[in-house]
Amino acid sequence: MATFAPVVSTISFYFAFHTLVITALPLTADDAGIASVAVTVYMGAGLLFDAAAASVATHRGLRSVVAVSAALMVVIAAAMLTLGDIGWALVPVALVLAACSSLIYIPGLAHYSHLLGARQARGQRLSVLVQRLGALAASVVVGLSLARGVPSALWWAVGGCGALLALGATRLPAGVVREAEPRVRLLAAAHAAWRETAGSRTMLWGLLPAMSMPLVFVLTGSVLPALDGTDAAAAGLGLIARELVALVCAALLARRGRLRANVEFMVAVVLCAGGALLALTATSPWQVVAGVALTGPVVSSAIIVSALNVHAAARHSTRPWACFGAMGMSARLSGLASPLLLGAAGVWGAPSIGAVFVMLLVGLGLGMWPGRQALRDERDSPRGGPTRPVDHAARLGHRSRSRLS
Repeated sequence: MATFAPVVSTISFYFAFHTLVITALPLTADDAGIASVAVTVYMGAGLLFDAAAASVATHRGLRSVVAVSAALMVVIAAAMLTLGDIGWALVPVALVLAACSSLIYIPGLAHYSHLLGARQARGQRLSVLVQRLGALAASVVVGLSLARGVPSALWWAVGGCGALLALGATRLPAGVVREAEPRVRLLAAAHAAWRETAGSRTMLWGLLPAMSMPLVFVLTGSVLPALDGTDAAAAGLGLIARELVALVCAALLARRGRLRANVEFMVAVVLCAGGALLALTATSPWQVVAGVALTGPVVSSAIIVSALNVHAAARHSTRPWACFGAMGMSARLSGLASPLLLGAAGVWGAPSIGAVFVMLLVGLGLGMWPGRQALRDERDSPRGGPTRPVDHAARLGHRSRSRLS
């Protein structure tokens, strides 16, 4: 437990930081164009950073990358509190915050998954709990900030997260993990990560849920609170309700095997799509709260399912860090596209935003169907765990020979 605690607390503080930033950036900007670009840069710049950050953490150790990121968070929060509205300079600030995110997000999750070993399902449920507890604490701050009209409180909280991460970094592993291959550069790391996805259905099942989370976070954390006609306080309360629902779901999901968890994700996608439409077309504040709360199951499910599938792929890879890097990059790609697509749809109003959101989310969900035979093989395997590939043609041939004999 002493080994897990520092890593788990780092993951929790990271998700608090992430929840705060995706709301702080649009609220800080007076211009909607600046807000949209800043959120897009923050959510998408990790497309270049994530794989390289995973490689650097593998060679340098988790402590150093988290400490650097935490220091940058504190400096940026202090600068934003001092300067206030900085116009287009908010965009490079978002870029630095994206680098901070990359230095913690994938390295932390990859190290945690490595520590779990064969206890992935139970360990990933715990991961969801700590992630959503961090996001819940941040959502309370966001809700209070929106209700009282004090966006500067968000930057105070970002600085607090940085200070806590810096303190926790002293307990993280400092040892350097040496691999047979040398540390790779930025673009080479990104290329290696994408190569891991080629022809791997398991990796695809890890990437699609990871892509769903930025889509949900951008809608509920950035688009909805700033949308004309939306009760901002209700949106903040909805975020709190969403995290509470996610905590409950974390204890119930992924108990029947990895492929069954894929199907659970598809069900959660349907609930999320309905909740988003309810929140965007709400006629009362409580409908906004209920709609945002219904996005909770897909958040929990996406975290668990993406980690389970990526870990399964990483076990058979010579570059496991690249598998987790690809997961982060897919999420960043979604984070890059989501603000642009939802922002463009906003020209035609909330119903158009809902239509685009549902099409994107359902498209990701449909790609998760594992197939009846795969589900049957998993059901028949011991303890409902992952199965080895089954040669069905050989099985049929064996049956035919048995009948002939």
